[in-house]
Amino acid sequence: MPLPQNLLKEKQAVEFIFEKTKNIKHSGKTFYEHLFGTYKILKDLNMSQDVYLAGLFHSVYDTEFFKANLNLDENEVINLIGSYSNFLVKVFCMEGRDRIRLFLFL
Repeated sequence: MPLPQNLLKEKQAVEFIFEKTKNIKHSGKTFYEHLFGTYKILKDLNMSQDVYLAGLFHSVYDTEFFKANLNLDENEVINLIGSYSNFLVKVFCMEGRDRIRLFLFL
């Protein structure tokens, strides 16, 4: 029996990010482990698929603190996780952490 579309999308996104980040170091582990850990936390908290897929990709466009230089094709990312998830990723990457905290706790 084939996977439902939403689970297939998720599986493809996880496989894609694994291939792109498995050899990059981040905070004493791989960048993939960091991204997947964020995704898992958000998923376990029953966040929407848009939110936990954004968590899986949350630093792929580089942040003020971490530069992976993945040079991903944004259209490819949108095809994998959707436009709203990609928007959340870009906000996280472009805004400083302090500004994001301010937005979250207003």
